[in-house]
Amino acid sequence: MARQLNKRDSVARADAGFSLIELLVVVAILAVLAVSVQIAVPSGRLAHAEDRATLANLMKRQHQKAVFTGVSQGIALDRGALQPLRLAGDRWRTDGSPVSLQGAVVLRGDRPDPEFDGAAGSWRPDILLSPNGDVNAFIAVFRKTGAGGGVLNCDPDLLEGLSCDG
Repeated sequence: MARQLNKRDSVARADAGFSLIELLVVVAILAVLAVSVQIAVPSGRLAHAEDRATLANLMKRQHQKAVFTGVSQGIALDRGALQPLRLAGDRWRTDGSPVSLQGAVVLRGDRPDPEFDGAAGSWRPDILLSPNGDVNAFIAVFRKTGAGGGVLNCDPDLLEGLSCDG
């Protein structure tokens, strides 16, 4: 009888906890869930800050191309993306792939080319960067994401890219 009690006690102790394999499986499932939530939910990064940096970098690149090639360069805002442009003869043509933006961006100001005819296959730049280093007057308005909300207004500054109000 004493032998049966010992056997029962050892069986009860073996079933009392979780095995290492079971714990590892639970941790792996939680890791997969955490990664999927991180992918599905927008990150804490601020879209307006990324978009501001994207526009500033594209402006610098287009400015350098304009100065080095002697050909006017431009940037058009088209369906949530910035499209680099170059002047080819009397028409604006795409100059590379569009650069996607993360948030809402509006470009306000004097658009260059008031005599633009709107012909098919031609673009109209929102930002014009000329070979002599000039850039047309505009304000880039970025909708802020995160706790504060609001907007971020930026003016062109070829040394800094964009000069913003906050």
